Amino acid sequence: MLDTKGCRGQLMNIAQRLLSIDSPSGFTDQVVREAEQIARDHGYAVRRTNKGNLVVSVPGREKGKRVGLCAHIDTLGLMVRSITADGMLMTTRIGGPILPTLDGEYCRIHTRDGRIYTGTILSLSPAAHVFDDVLTRPRDEKNLAVRIDEVVEDRVEGKELPFVLADNPSLWRVVPRKVAFAYIVSDYHQEMKQLMQQGREVRPLFYDKDKPLMRTLRMEKNLLGHFKKFKQYYERKA
Repeated sequence: MLDTKGCRGQLMNIAQRLLSIDSPSGFTDQVVREAEQIARDHGYAVRRTNKGNLVVSVPGREKGKRVGLCAHIDTLGLMVRSITADGMLMTTRIGGPILPTLDGEYCRIHTRDGRIYTGTILSLSPAAHVFDDVLTRPRDEKNLAVRIDEVVEDRVEGKELPFVLADNPSLWRVVPRKVAFAYIVSDYHQEMKQLMQQGREVRPLFYDKDKPLMRTLRMEKNLLGHFKKFKQYYERKA
């Protein structure tokens, strides 16, 4: 059995250095750098694989045998998927964290531009004196959210904003022109023709730098299928 009594302090220090770094799957570069530095500090040779895995070589007593030890350096976590009207963060799982165990836990939120905020993972029914279902509400992705330790404003959807027309209108078309003119009310036909003549017609399903022959033929075939679909399911407006 390995005797660790003489190096427990050192092991605790290394564990604290690694565990204090947020490292959910896909966000491990910082913790890999720290592990790399720890290995170098102890005189071990290190290298990275093409996929970013860290390999530490520890010399053994025998040259004829090799032992490999593999461990993951990433941790379970959450990723923001939406923001509620009152500024709460709805999340989705990274890995397989058991969500009910996270209710009431503190967390850190990393933004794309490198800022870090703190918050608390809470049930959407967090208080017994306010919510009757505090004990029965599921603790899952739909019913847990992160409350940020910041003063937040409502989203745009929650505000009264003036209605502003686009400065440079364009015609986005995903059906053949004949279908568009046949099933869009004639009140808009003149404006549609003007936009086409001005070169402001956009076909979002086609991209000039991504037009291989087979894909283009398949997309054109799908467009032609709209003649049958509109005739079957829609009433002519024009």
